[in-house]
Amino acid sequence: MQLSPPIDRRAGRVTSVFSKALSRFVVSALMTAMLLSQLAVPAAAQTTWNYTAVGDSLCYGLFAFSGYVPRYRNFLQTDNGVTVNLNNLGVNGWTSSQLLNALVTDANFRSSISNSRIVTWDIGGNDLLDARSSYKSSSCGGADNQNCLRTTLATFKTNLDAIIQEILELRSTSNTIIRTMDMYNPYVNTDRNANTWANDGGLNDYQVFKPYLDELNNYIHITATENGIACAKVYAAFNGVAGDMDAGARGYISFDALHPNDTGHGVIATQFRGATIIPRARVAETFDFDGDEKTDLAVWNPASGNWQIINSSNNSVRTQAWGAASFSDVPVPGDYDGDGKTDLAVFRMNEGVWYIFNSQNGTVKIQPWGANGDKPVPGDYDGDGRTDIAVFRAGAWYVLQSSNNSLFSQQFGTATDRTAQGDFDGDGKTDLAVFRPSNGAWYIRKSANGALRVQAWGASGDIAVPGDYDGDFKTDVAVWRATSGFWYILRSSNESLQAQQWGNQSFDDKAAPGDYDGDGKADLAVWRAGSGYWYVSRSSDAAVISQQWGQSGDVPLPSTYISE
Repeated sequence: MQLSPPIDRRAGRVTSVFSKALSRFVVSALMTAMLLSQLAVPAAAQTTWNYTAVGDSLCYGLFAFSGYVPRYRNFLQTDNGVTVNLNNLGVNGWTSSQLLNALVTDANFRSSISNSRIVTWDIGGNDLLDARSSYKSSSCGGADNQNCLRTTLATFKTNLDAIIQEILELRSTSNTIIRTMDMYNPYVNTDRNANTWANDGGLNDYQVFKPYLDELNNYIHITATENGIACAKVYAAFNGVAGDMDAGARGYISFDALHPNDTGHGVIATQFRGATIIPRARVAETFDFDGDEKTDLAVWNPASGNWQIINSSNNSVRTQAWGAASFSDVPVPGDYDGDGKTDLAVFRMNEGVWYIFNSQNGTVKIQPWGANGDKPVPGDYDGDGRTDIAVFRAGAWYVLQSSNNSLFSQQFGTATDRTAQGDFDGDGKTDLAVFRPSNGAWYIRKSANGALRVQAWGASGDIAVPGDYDGDFKTDVAVWRATSGFWYILRSSNESLQAQQWGNQSFDDKAAPGDYDGDGKADLAVWRAGSGYWYVSRSSDAAVISQQWGQSGDVPLPSTYISE
């Protein structure tokens, strides 16, 4: 008889324990593996972005422990939770021509940009520095020793257009962070104390160079905006809104008195971090009392001093007394506090005092500025988004700049000229301008570069009605011929003529152009004094607005009342 093998109870127990332990180990291992796999997911999916930076010594980071480019890279990593691989292709001393050549011919540049999620560049500083050196050595050319500055600026504009085109062809903005910056001025105090060219009417070197730098930066802003590119506002950060603060005195410039130090590069990186697409600069709508970017129907009654306004945002009516003709007041509405709304304001001519009711907080500003007989010419002459107090006195302009409360004065025009200020060069600043009826010519001093523009347009008896009729962010030269009711507009976008009949002085019409439909273009409009009717030809759809508002004796706002 075959006996069955004996059963070892302990072995079975050990086997059972081992099996359970093995099972627990397997489960634990599986759970650990699952956990590790879960934890590994974010690391495996960690996004990596390539960043290409091009430009000159600023991009390279000369004389800085850490330039703005690696600092901005760190911001990108922090803000987006990504790893950023940086390829800094900045080259000391490069001009816009050299950068453009690299973008067109250098395979390394083209490949790097094509494969980058972030692209930044800075350029233009060396262009002006080279021209500045020529000016300082009195070899710039021209009667004012400024020919090379003008040529440099023109070349830079052409190059910048091509640089942007190349970058966008290599990498579109739809899936890429593309940013640039404007240029700062390291020589404010140095050039204020220098007068290289004695035959320029007493201008110091700062006054000579600043218009060219302003125009260069304005072109950078415009081209960036037009192409959907964010622009870092380094100029304002280093030199203040008006561009008149010394960057070295503010602690931003290195020992070489030219390049940024670590603090300066930190400021630039911060500006890149917060850069947005800069809206095209448009001088504030003078008659937008409710801040909806549309001209409101409004009248001022000289006898009572009452302002009567229909707010275009909701058709509500606002009536408020402010000033009176018995005090020799004339209306001078404008956005003096920078809140996007037109403020009630009058200029008391016999006192030379401005009385402004700030819409932002309801406070009153009383500012002596001018004298009896002066013509008020409010506008945003310093480009800070606020209307500046200003007067025209027998051909001389006196402006109280709101950005720094300093005086800007210039002789421009004659006592018999009609003032016609506006932003004719599209830099966001009001330009000095007059219309001379005796010869039908306009004289415009461009704020962007100080250049004089003389434009034959109109005839004796015409009324100057400057405005942005084509929506290109530039004021157009325009007249209204009251005898025929025809408007003659020289469109700055393409230099074409727009001629249209609208209104007539035989009906006691007053020209009152403004952007009533909010499309960014000035509309032809007249106010019929006898009936108080407004007739507006809307530029957006050619529809006609006809509405009664005001009565005989009122002053329409907007109006050519003050410039006549």
